[in-house]
Amino acid sequence: MEVNVKDIEYLVCYQVGLIAKPVQLHPNDVELDANLTRDYGVTSMRMVLLMTALCDEAGVALSIFTDDDLASLHTPRDLISILSKNNVGAAK
Repeated sequence: MEVNVKDIEYLVCYQVGLIAKPVQLHPNDVELDANLTRDYGVTSMRMVLLMTALCDEAGVALSIFTDDDLASLHTPRDLISILSKNNVGAAK
């Protein structure tokens, strides 16, 4: 499945909004440069669930990411960037 960058941005904001703590957020309320851990309460377990869901929806294999790739994900913008670079249809 090919997904464009705008679709990936929405997917990231939607999924981050779902797992945000203490309250869920509407995708439009997710700040792209907010810290996932500090601002949205994303724990390491939630990050695994978040990346699994995002990779499934964006058609990107989670297995292509290295530990360093995953450790560098601090903001929704980081998620969008790494998913866009590894999605076949993201350049469209």
